[in-house]
Amino acid sequence: MNKYQDSDRETAPAKVDSSKKTSRPFGKIFLLAGIVLVQAVAAYTIVKAYYPEMYEMIAKQQSPEGVYYSLENIVVNPAETNGHRYIILSMTIKLSNIEALKKLKNNTAKVKDRANKVISKHTVEELSSVNKRETIKKELGIVINKVIGKNSVRNLFFTKYVLQ
Repeated sequence: MNKYQDSDRETAPAKVDSSKKTSRPFGKIFLLAGIVLVQAVAAYTIVKAYYPEMYEMIAKQQSPEGVYYSLENIVVNPAETNGHRYIILSMTIKLSNIEALKKLKNNTAKVKDRANKVISKHTVEELSSVNKRETIKKELGIVINKVIGKNSVRNLFFTKYVLQ
């Protein structure tokens, strides 16, 4: 066959496999990095603009040395004693600010009642355990915070703890 003659066979163009797509993982990475960068810049701008005002507001609310209030001679019958045993305790509460102190003074009866309920749930064995006292302090701090406001109690100290 001559090279200038028509042949029965026509040369078909090369087929391109469309199932194989080239992926661009770097495009997704750059997009994600761009989003993170934009968020970081926005957060920095917001914090820079409002930080002095927020810091001043928080500094006014919290006293660095704290404010203290004492609850004296709370008498409680422990659990499972049928009134034959009792505990006398006094505690000093370190508060975050003056507002918390005002709320505590206005709700002293309610705080004593809640403290009584917490202590009366514990047995004599639990109350006599030194390790359990820290747990009891945490429980008391939680119930006092529920009465006077979240994060008001900074610390709680037992100044008298007599179990009879």
